[in-house]
Amino acid sequence: MSWIPTTLYQKDYPVQPDDYDKGMVDTFIKEWNNHFHNDPSIPRVGDFIIMPDGSYERAAHVWPEGVQTSTGGSFALDNGYASMSGCLNPSVPIEKLIQTDEKKEGNFWAFHHNMWMASNAIGIKTACRVFKVVP
Repeated sequence: MSWIPTTLYQKDYPVQPDDYDKGMVDTFIKEWNNHFHNDPSIPRVGDFIIMPDGSYERAAHVWPEGVQTSTGGSFALDNGYASMSGCLNPSVPIEKLIQTDEKKEGNFWAFHHNMWMASNAIGIKTACRVFKVVP
């Protein structure tokens, strides 16, 4: 399992991530990494799922009984939670998902200085866990 550093990048012009954003995002990710639905064996929104055909999709919505995935969409990070805006695929039952040792870089966004307004997003790349669908 390799280490993937968290990096910030410009998403909306002219917003430039700065030290305030770095501290904010570090806190968001620390809280997100501690948010396991009371069970670390369950994917979080933003984690990756290896589908039966070998393709990678991302956990887009987590239900008590399953995880809906997506091949696209926009993943936002805020106060320890990730959310997704976009299309959802059918749910994969929780009992058919196992965590792997793999980590994969995932893209997220957050509001610059946590100020919620249009055209004020910063990009985030960080390590996500990877799960696999098993028969």
